[in-house]
Amino acid sequence: MAGVWDAEIKLLYAADAGAFFATNSVANGADFEVVANLEVGQNLMQVIDDGELYVSVRNLTQSSILTPPGKITQKVLLTAQNGPEENREEKVLISGWTAETGDVLEVVCAFKAVAGVNTDVSIARSQSFVVE
Repeated sequence: MAGVWDAEIKLLYAADAGAFFATNSVANGADFEVVANLEVGQNLMQVIDDGELYVSVRNLTQSSILTPPGKITQKVLLTAQNGPEENREEKVLISGWTAETGDVLEVVCAFKAVAGVNTDVSIARSQSFVVE
C-alpha cells in the first residue's frame, strides 16, 4: 500500500490486446497492452496536479529496447480531491514492433506524480514473456 504522500506502481504486466490477464507469450509483431495498476496516497491526491507513465519494452535476448515504439510517455489524468487513496489501472498499447521468435521481453515503467514543485516517482518491471 502506498503511503499517504506516495504514488506507486502496484503491479505491471503485459497482456494480449483487450485481455485482462498477464501473458506468457506474444505473437511476433502483434499488438499487446502494458497494464499498470497505480495507487496514489490520500494526502497526495488532495494536492496532485499531474501524472505521467513512461513505458519501455526491453528485449532481454538482444539487449535492446523495442523500436518502434521506443519509450512511450502517457499522461495519467489525476484531479485533486478529498477522499481515500486513488487506485486505477492504466493501459498502454504496444504496436508496430518486431523481434525474433524466442526473444525474451520485459516491460519497464516509471510513474511520476506531480504536486506543485514536488514529485514522487515509482518504478517497476514486469515478468518476462517470450515472442512466438
